[in-house]
Amino acid sequence: MKALLLEGKNQWEEMKVEEVDRPSPGKGEVLVEIHAAGLNPVDYKTGTNGNAAWSYPHILGLDGAGVVVELGEGVDHPKVGDRVLYHGDWTKKGSFAEFSTVKLTRYPSFRIRFHSKKQPHCQLPDTQLTRPFTGNCHWITSRRS
Repeated sequence: MKALLLEGKNQWEEMKVEEVDRPSPGKGEVLVEIHAAGLNPVDYKTGTNGNAAWSYPHILGLDGAGVVVELGEGVDHPKVGDRVLYHGDWTKKGSFAEFSTVKLTRYPSFRIRFHSKKQPHCQLPDTQLTRPFTGNCHWITSRRS
């Protein structure tokens, strides 16, 4: 798969798109085909300062949206084919790639609906769940199939 790689601490200006191995979801994770990645301020700050938990090259990208393509052990929801929006773990490889693994313990997964005439672009299942994601729905884009 293609990914935007950070080769080392404070080398974000030299980031390049390169081929890397596609990740496989582990226990409690899903593999998401990325359709949109948000540029979170944490991406820039950690790209500059680095993180002791990272190995390089590293893939930035804290926020992402896409379609679940594979389930890890013990995952029964979301289902393959579900559209999801997520806020990932900044110590792990992120969403600036064609595929990303997401652990389901940090936040619940969200189903996303695009461009229905009677529904908003993004519909979360519970208004309480929108608090950590206020404003994030506006940056979601999707390839149309």
